[in-house]
Amino acid sequence: MNNISKSELIYQTIVPTVLIIGLVVLLSVGLNIPAATTVEDNSIALWIRTLIEFVANLAEFLAALVILYAVLESIISFSTKIVKFKGSNFSVQGNRLKLGRVLILGLEFTIASDVLRTILSPGGGEIIRLASIVLLRSLLNFFLEHEIRMEEQRLSPKDDTG
Repeated sequence: MNNISKSELIYQTIVPTVLIIGLVVLLSVGLNIPAATTVEDNSIALWIRTLIEFVANLAEFLAALVILYAVLESIISFSTKIVKFKGSNFSVQGNRLKLGRVLILGLEFTIASDVLRTILSPGGGEIIRLASIVLLRSLLNFFLEHEIRMEEQRLSPKDDTG
């Protein structure tokens, strides 16, 4: 932990700071922008809108499904370890890493859903809302990935063979 390079220190401090500042700025700017209104000109536009809404809902459903599966799998694995080891020390780090990876995947699905929904009504307020959501989820993703990487480095045996 003491041997943190300058680039890693910058990555760990500046990136999250910039994301947080960007989020605050976007939210403060976007509060007073009214929502855009959309008008369906013809049946093709209505069909495309319906298709995009379906795909956005599907992406959100898949995100929920992926996250639910990971949570249930983690609960079952943890419960099995409790029963198997009966109060003795056991590690849950593998479970945490696996759950973290799946949460990142779920966040990606929700970002895709938000992007699709913004296509439907691309007003200034929606774009700022989307940018805020993407920044917030990117920030969550950043911290999850960072924690996973640190935990994997801590758990992996030191191997200098390449």
